[in-house]
Amino acid sequence: MSSGTPRGRAGYTFWQRYWASLTRYRLPEQPAEPTPATAGEDDDAAPSRSDPAVDLRSRIPVAQRLPLRIMLGGFLDEVEESSDHLAVLAELLYETLSPQAEPPAKGLWEWVEKRLTRREHAQLVSEYAGRALVAIEDLYRTDFFDLAPDNLQGAFRDLGLTQDLGRAFVSSFVAASVRSDTEHEDLLKRAAALHAWSARLRFTLDSVEEVLSDVRGADLLEARIDASDLDGLRWSTDTIWPPQWREQIARMSVPRGPGEFEIVGGGDHDHEPADGIPSSRS
Repeated sequence: MSSGTPRGRAGYTFWQRYWASLTRYRLPEQPAEPTPATAGEDDDAAPSRSDPAVDLRSRIPVAQRLPLRIMLGGFLDEVEESSDHLAVLAELLYETLSPQAEPPAKGLWEWVEKRLTRREHAQLVSEYAGRALVAIEDLYRTDFFDLAPDNLQGAFRDLGLTQDLGRAFVSSFVAASVRSDTEHEDLLKRAAALHAWSARLRFTLDSVEEVLSDVRGADLLEARIDASDLDGLRWSTDTIWPPQWREQIARMSVPRGPGEFEIVGGGDHDHEPADGIPSSRS
């Protein structure tokens, strides 16, 4: 997978660009994956409209996050695993269709080899497309999407991360033909779009996990809490915990900024409260 920085045409190797210059082939823009927010960034900074975490924070009230995290936790892990599988298949589709696999033919035998190579590529494209379609069906069949509330499902719809759109991306590859340069270039562009879409889906699922783990300022006085559900929660001095949990929460937490803390290790982590962490005696 790519590193997360925009690739564009500069992302191609020297030999790919050299081959393109010889054959006058126009290399398409390569997809750029969304870059996750850097840890410790100012949350009050002007948000990017392309950042799904910003939209999710506005849609999911802070008091709703811990109950949702508890309800969706295992299913979120399952759907993230499925999205990883889909992203791998999208990458394989793109690599199979990439110009690096298409050296220019300089004679009759090389032309024949090129035709045979394209036939093999067409078979691989169909195979990967079929597997990607199954991955999409499995992904959206998980209980995560059945149990997610309307505000969370609405975020996926508004971001274009629906099952129907995923199917539409893949359907063009089923029984695909790459006999001509035009067909090949068109499929390469579609593969780039699928790759970007799958990366966006995975990034959004990461954002869901990030937002559901953010309970800064939440009133959790009536929350049903189990120590196994707490690992990774980010909270603040404004978070209201049930009285019987305050001391244990303080012992499981480490500072993450002024007035902010993160629970580390769930029930397996226990130490004297660090400086600045409120306890039941404060």
